[in-house]
Amino acid sequence: MKKSLFVLFICLSSYIFAQESASCDRMFHGTLLGIESTLEGKTTGANWNGKIDAGGYLFDLKGTADGPNLKGTMTDPQTGTSLPFRAAILDNQLTIYIHDINPLTGEKEDMELVFMRSTNQTSATTSSKLSASNCDPKLVGNWRYTDSYVSGQFSFATDYFMRFNQNGTMLWTDGRTAGGGPDISMDSGTGDVHKADWKIENKVIWLNGGSGWEYYATYYAEDERMMLTFKNGNKQVWERL
Repeated sequence: MKKSLFVLFICLSSYIFAQESASCDRMFHGTLLGIESTLEGKTTGANWNGKIDAGGYLFDLKGTADGPNLKGTMTDPQTGTSLPFRAAILDNQLTIYIHDINPLTGEKEDMELVFMRSTNQTSATTSSKLSASNCDPKLVGNWRYTDSYVSGQFSFATDYFMRFNQNGTMLWTDGRTAGGGPDISMDSGTGDVHKADWKIENKVIWLNGGSGWEYYATYYAEDERMMLTFKNGNKQVWERL
């Protein structure tokens, strides 16, 4: 199964570079699927190292600088997966280019991660609400659940996407439905993205969307699969992206 390194995403943080050479150091801020994110970079000679903190979900970047251009490898330390990236600096903007699975669509896509420099030098993890001890690391990452419907010559499938972050925040989508029959086809689009806090107590997932903690489901998780069991007895099997 293909793993998704970087879901998703994105909308931005800012970058300054001197006329003589690009500066990739300090902290940069942006928003990743509704989560406040930061990028911190440091240049040593021709080498450049960076770290993206998407509300507690981390990505490491290592590469080389050639004038206003960067290239290297982006790694997800939570899953151990990596992929190549390239980046370019123009005026006050740093754009990182990757090709990976978009967790909102489930498809491999060309994605642009745009960062703009900010005077705020605070890491996104400083606003984490929950201790890592409240969260099961087996759940951290991107998940997809597919619900299929077939009737005669018509068939439809709805993909739902969920992301658990290690700092106790999570995202989920309304679901994307696509399908049709001999004379009709439809695609609903990705829908809205929602955010809540999550925690684990006695193998139960609890969610807080702003109005207090609510029982969500019990769970059983392996490396590639997660089964959720709801209060009414219904079960869903999710696959890791």
